[in-house]
Amino acid sequence: MSCFCAQSESQPAWSPVAMTGRRKPSARRRARTLPQWSSLLCLLLFVPTDVPAGIFPDSIYNWKKSSEALISPEGWDNAYGDLAELFRAYASVRLRTVTYTEDGRVARIDVVELPSRERAFGVFAAASGTADAHGIIGDAFAQERGAVHVNFGPFYFRVLSLERRPTIPPDRALVERTKRILFSRADCFGSDFPLPSEGRRLGSERYFAPDIRAWRTMQDLEIEEFLPMFGTRAAYAAEYELHAVGIRRGVYMFPFRQKEAAAVFTAELVQQLEQRMGSRDGDCVLPSFTHQRKRRVIAADASRVFLIVTDDGDDGCCSWARSLLRR
Repeated sequence: MSCFCAQSESQPAWSPVAMTGRRKPSARRRARTLPQWSSLLCLLLFVPTDVPAGIFPDSIYNWKKSSEALISPEGWDNAYGDLAELFRAYASVRLRTVTYTEDGRVARIDVVELPSRERAFGVFAAASGTADAHGIIGDAFAQERGAVHVNFGPFYFRVLSLERRPTIPPDRALVERTKRILFSRADCFGSDFPLPSEGRRLGSERYFAPDIRAWRTMQDLEIEEFLPMFGTRAAYAAEYELHAVGIRRGVYMFPFRQKEAAAVFTAELVQQLEQRMGSRDGDCVLPSFTHQRKRRVIAADASRVFLIVTDDGDDGCCSWARSLLRR
């Protein structure tokens, strides 16, 4: 980091010395001394500091804080169980756990800091499980009995009721205060999910980090055989429902920065499907394969590769896949 600490023009140089009548230092000595003090002042101003151990207040309304701690990576497994592997898969930066009590009730707040909003959303979608999720990337919410899950900017956090049999979700005040605290520490804003909203099943949205462990959090048997290939790529996924005809489509979108990489991935995916499912379908201009009552269609351009998994009777899938490239 470059630093320049300039002396204010309104203050005369060496004025304390001049006032005492002592001999004014030579020009050579001033030239040697001033940069040294400037460098020292810059170091003092910009020395990096550790993340503070306590960022939560001692109380939130009637809730009193009983503990707060940063959990080291070595302690993730003991503190978070199976979720620890999920946090590693999405390259979590920092994990914090805070406990509050109020009139015999106990609530725990787990905060996970991640490198990006997309990764935080990926952890949120996987950790919230079957809970109904609402929102967009960087601003999403899911609630279940005894737990609230939130994606807020590059953070995932959950508020848990530690009662033996929680009957209601945790106090909303704990959720709102946590968001206020995190808002002051990072850019916490949301962005639309990069797949069409029309027909998309609410809560089905997923983001997978380029790590095989992240991909293994999903239960889609239709792509399980492709996990070794997909496990090194990031992707967005969602489900679409056509209630009128009883069809459900699973969509995976792989983003690319270079068109050459997108072309190579497309060719490899087509080759994999040909080896597993035989010849292409003749009724689609896009690469399309049908096997065991499931159809898989590939659509690609210079920056995106789509894989659509649907029923074999989905006659409109090919034209719909082509429409994705125009959005």
